[in-house]
This record gives sequence, structure tokens and C-alpha cells, in this order.
Amino acid sequence: MHAAFSSEFYTSPAIPSNSQGRIRHVNMLAPLEPDSEISEEMVWDVVCRWHGMRFLFDLYCDKSTSDAYMDSIFSYVLWPGKTDSVVISATEPDLPVLSHQPNDFVKRSTRQLKVAAYERFYKALTAQWASIESLWQVRSQVWPNAEQFDKNFESTVDKWSNNPARPFREKLDIVEIIDFVWAFLGRKAFEVPDVPAWLENEGDRVRQEYIDGRDSQIENWGYFVRSILQFLRPPHVIQLVCWDLAEWNLDKPGFLRGLGLFDTWQGIITDGDMPMSDNWVPLNIVDEDVANSFETYGELRISW
Repeated sequence: MHAAFSSEFYTSPAIPSNSQGRIRHVNMLAPLEPDSEISEEMVWDVVCRWHGMRFLFDLYCDKSTSDAYMDSIFSYVLWPGKTDSVVISATEPDLPVLSHQPNDFVKRSTRQLKVAAYERFYKALTAQWASIESLWQVRSQVWPNAEQFDKNFESTVDKWSNNPARPFREKLDIVEIIDFVWAFLGRKAFEVPDVPAWLENEGDRVRQEYIDGRDSQIENWGYFVRSILQFLRPPHVIQLVCWDLAEWNLDKPGFLRGLGLFDTWQGIITDGDMPMSDNWVPLNIVDEDVANSFETYGELRISW
């Protein structure tokens, strides 16, 4: 959805009006009718995603990448108040060159187990992808007033941390996927000294948002990475990994602009009022979904 939306917004000469933006969002989010036919294009999109996302699974199974991931620091240290741990995270080694050798799990697995493992990987990956798309959609939508934005934003974030119908194993899979794809692979693409280069020609307001002269270079990096991780989709992570491993040229500010990082985070409020919601969403909020399952299980044990 974001790809289709941003490709038109960021390449068309005229900026669409608020009403046009609202119509586009509604059309992109409209669910299919039960009796609707699935177009060939939609089938092709699904097939491409299934095969394309396997690149991330192959990284997950590669011995050198897997070893580096297991030795890396936990993702929660990136969040505010973890300054010492952010320093450790920022000084970890770069992403290693692929070994093209399977890790120990893959070596011991049958073909059937490998197929099942990718199915779980893909399901968790696309579930988080959908969550990030929903968050972006709420942030960039046109709302009649701040109250409507707050209501929809809080409802969207609640789905990240409160899914009583989701099986416990799927919740754990999502936690693992976020830790590997976003907090490990995504984080590795951004080096501490490069933060100004990512913000080049973006103006003083943007640079002051992410580069605070009162904070250290590493603290600014931590804030910068935390912000970006809320916007990365799996194809963006693949692009960053390929750029990092192959040393390709990348238009860094253009990449962030396409993510939507420089767009409004509080929606477009027609009446000009300011939302009350804290629109900061740490990715590890999904841990709460796992904790909720434990609480539910404990309540069931007590009721027995």
C-alpha cells in the first residue's frame, strides 16, 4: 500500500489535496468483497512477496549472519533510558559477509521442517508489515479533528500489543522477527557517523529533530534509528542489507523521504487542533502481547 501511495505522491508534480488523499487511503484499505475475483496482478504480488521475502529467511539461516545475530545485544536496549546499552549496540561489528553455509538448526532440519519454518517466518513477517502499514496510514490520513485521530491511533497501536485471538506461538514468532529483521538487520544499516548524511539538505527543522547538540553522537544515533525502525518495511530492509553488503550507492535522504519519515506523525487535522496521543511506538511493544497471553493463562489456571 505504502509503495503504491508514495510512488505517486513523491513523483507527481502536483501535491494532492486533502480530499484526494482521503479518497486514495480509503480505496487502498477497502477490503475485497467475499465474492470478488482476485486479479492476476494480486496473485503475482503475493507470489513475488513469498519468494522475495525468502532473502531475509536465507539471512536468518546463514551461519555467519546467525552467529552475529546471536551475539548481538537485545533490541530493547535501543529504547529511551538505555544509554549504556545503546553505546554497546552502536559499537557492535558490522553485518558479516555471508558464509553461504547453513546454521546448526538448518543442518539438523528435514526439508519438511525447513518449509514449515519459512511459513512461520513469512506469516510473522507479513503480520508485522501490515502493522507498520496501518500505523503509517493513520499518521498520514486526513482527520476532521484531533479526537478522531487519537481514537484511531490508539486503536491501531492496541492491535500491536493486544491480540487475544492470536496463537501464542505466532506472538513469539513476531517478537523474534522484529528482533532479527528490524532491530538487527535494520539497525546494522545505520552507522553512527553517517546520521548527518542521511539528513542532508532536509532543512534545519529536520536536522534539529534528529541531531541535538546537547546529546552525544551515539545518543543522536539511537534516537535516529528508533525513529526509522517504525517506518521500515521488509523490502526496505532488503534494500539496506544489499546496499550494505554490496556497497551500492544509495540516495540516503531520498530513501528516508520515501519511507514517510519526514511526513506528519500526527495526521492531517482539518480543524487545526493538536492530538493528545503519544505517537511514539517502540517496536518491542509486541512483547506486551506475549505477556497478555501469560496473564490470560494464569487467570484460566485460577478459574480451574
